[in-house]
Amino acid sequence: MNTLNRRALVAMACGLVAASGRAHAQVGNVLERSRLRCVTHHSGRFNGSMVAYTATVAGSLAPNPGGGPAGAIVTTAYVRDTASMSASTRPVLFLFNGGPGASSTPLHFSGAGPKRRRTPPGASLAILKDNPHCPLDFVDLVFIDPIGTGFSRPADDASGHGFWSMEGDAESVMTYVENWLKDNGRQASPAFLCGESYGTARACMMLRSRAKPRFAGLVLISSWINASAMAIEPGNDLAPIFWLPTMAMVAAFHGRGHGSGSLSDQYQRAQTFAEGPYAAALLQGEALQDDEADNVARQMSALIGLAPAVLRAHGLRPTPEQFWNELLADRGLRTGRLDGRATGPLHAPNLPPPYDDPGLRGGDSKKALADYFRDSLGVREVSDYVALNGAIGDEWVMTYGDVAERGYDDVSQYLGDAMRRSPFPLLMVGGYYDLATPLLAGRHAITHAGAPLDRVRFRAYAAGHSILDETAVLEDFVADLRQMISAR
Repeated sequence: MNTLNRRALVAMACGLVAASGRAHAQVGNVLERSRLRCVTHHSGRFNGSMVAYTATVAGSLAPNPGGGPAGAIVTTAYVRDTASMSASTRPVLFLFNGGPGASSTPLHFSGAGPKRRRTPPGASLAILKDNPHCPLDFVDLVFIDPIGTGFSRPADDASGHGFWSMEGDAESVMTYVENWLKDNGRQASPAFLCGESYGTARACMMLRSRAKPRFAGLVLISSWINASAMAIEPGNDLAPIFWLPTMAMVAAFHGRGHGSGSLSDQYQRAQTFAEGPYAAALLQGEALQDDEADNVARQMSALIGLAPAVLRAHGLRPTPEQFWNELLADRGLRTGRLDGRATGPLHAPNLPPPYDDPGLRGGDSKKALADYFRDSLGVREVSDYVALNGAIGDEWVMTYGDVAERGYDDVSQYLGDAMRRSPFPLLMVGGYYDLATPLLAGRHAITHAGAPLDRVRFRAYAAGHSILDETAVLEDFVADLRQMISAR
């Protein structure tokens, strides 16, 4: 995977431009960080219920999967104070984002935590406000910052590489989850995992790492679990099929495609075309006759807004980059990648990819997060909280097992295998306007993973990559999460 793609993965995981940390450096006293424990007590109204809860920012030693010195994982947990439900029956949800190199910030502060960041109109700095949609009324929350993000650190740069691989990362996070349940007397609690973006791949790798993973359910947000099928490479006709329905939704939003009916109806029409006439045409390759290619180009044009001649020039396989740069080029605009509804100048000077993406929305939240950790959660040293560590993406080893020999990168197989061995449900969600991890790619991955589909629920929202940024979507997501957890 080239450097740009790694950086793009990091950007898609955060959904905003954040201060980057450095992977290269001595990063402090791991033992001291592992002993961090700040406990505070709070209350808030969530989903109509008054909830008293305990917040705990705590560190623990993380054995190094690479055999080097241990690191320190620091997490933030919110546990409801209740006498009416024992810990053995109170569910707990472990949440992490992706990157690689992203902290839990997007999930923690864009929707699921008790505080939610918002940027006032015209302001450049984000603020934190009470989050009435936090799911703490029905599930405890543990936000995990993998090594090198948040307050979590390796002992030094060299030992960090033991954590910065698909296998090492999954092992360290899985070990943390198991230890948290044990150390907090919660082995009998129904435990759920929630991963976003690359975090969905981490969740699948975590399931792979244990013969009998004991989870009550899994939530995948904006899935990235079959990388080879999504790769924009010559000869791979799956990728353009995956992106076409999302392109159609973005085009319709901007008035460049057919947009009648509900969002689900619009998407279904585009999906039917993508999996039918479009797929049949692509599979013919160079044997496709000109008149048939012209007909497909006209149908595509009506859906995704690019001229038939342009689509023919792209071999009927426009890449996401070509689409977001060409859809609104006549207006001097490009669409966002993380959110195709967003627009910005077609040529943004002084901003290299992926930071030229107008879908990277949100003000600078560094001060707001520092104030929250210090003033509300009692953490004294807050200056080194790293929301996004872009350097880790450049260091990351994006291989596992025998993938190098097989030449195919698909972690969804581990999810399917785990679901066959354990009867947990899966909630797979994403945004109609996400041009980074298109909905159809995630659906294809799970329907081809051998998973029992009667335990899989797919949900699509009017959102981009970071679905919880949208208040209406957040409400729907929390309702879907409640349904999954209460139905166990």
